[in-house]
Amino acid sequence: MTQSAMLHISASGRLDADRVAAALQALQTSSPSYVLMASLDAARAHAAAPLLAGDGGGGGQTNGDGCFLDEPLRAAAVAREGLVKLHGVVLLASGDDEKSKESGDESGKEGGDSQGGSKDSGTGRQGGVCGGAAGGRAAPLMRWDPLRLTIGVWRLGVSGYAAAAALEARAGVVAELATPRCVVCALGPGSTTHDAERLVDAVRELSNKAREACGGGGGLAGDAARGGATGPAAAPPQLPPPVAVMTPREAFFSRTERTTASAAVGRVCAELLCPYPPGVPALIPGEVVSEQALAVLCTALAGGGAVTGAADSSLETLLVVLDEDSN
Repeated sequence: MTQSAMLHISASGRLDADRVAAALQALQTSSPSYVLMASLDAARAHAAAPLLAGDGGGGGQTNGDGCFLDEPLRAAAVAREGLVKLHGVVLLASGDDEKSKESGDESGKEGGDSQGGSKDSGTGRQGGVCGGAAGGRAAPLMRWDPLRLTIGVWRLGVSGYAAAAALEARAGVVAELATPRCVVCALGPGSTTHDAERLVDAVRELSNKAREACGGGGGLAGDAARGGATGPAAAPPQLPPPVAVMTPREAFFSRTERTTASAAVGRVCAELLCPYPPGVPALIPGEVVSEQALAVLCTALAGGGAVTGAADSSLETLLVVLDEDSN
């Protein structure tokens, strides 16, 4: 179930189990939900047990030797094979995904652009991005989740947020995550090759509309060209090193006031402001509000993301510490 997970620690000794346990004590409750814990135990049992003969659920196996992830893995392979052939779509790929590399190379030749990831001379592994008209280079991927599809859409002239909204509205495909440049889709138990084909068809529609927009100014890319929020995101502003003048506790218990965002620059922040994605706080209580941090927050919000922790979700106003308390 959502909000439950298992943390596995390798026997290699790279991590100190006692130190991990101590860190978890800061996050875990002393009264965990037994419903959530039971769901973890059920998931473990399901993963360990072979499928029953003739059981078509959870993977479509017809014998007792199959794994419940066989069908989702086949679906992921079908999706990757289809996605890398689409014009303007960039797919994060593993160096071990030979089909993806071959398909990406072929579509790249058609588009007159070299494809595939970079090769690391030290390891001999190849990985990165691939796909029609993808281009670009990336460092080798040493570990990845084959059931997670990271689909770059910036070459389609749309943001990841707009693409995710279009996929859901037009095809009922719900992305796990959207970023300014990508859409992430996750497969799992119950995912089938039919689901994968539906995903590919939906992304193909986006790709075709982007091609049409290049000539006719319509579709999602046309909206982007007219300055709409669906346009591809530029490089996001970078956060400067934080300047903390108070501890989070001091700022939290200080007297505060609400002021306009522009007037908050240079003041001490009194709320935790976290743009999602990526889910990393841009400001925490006790830090000085900078123009760069404010730009990061506003860029995330304008691009279709969210900012958690803000009492004013529009970010027109921010909560700051009274000047006399911050000195």
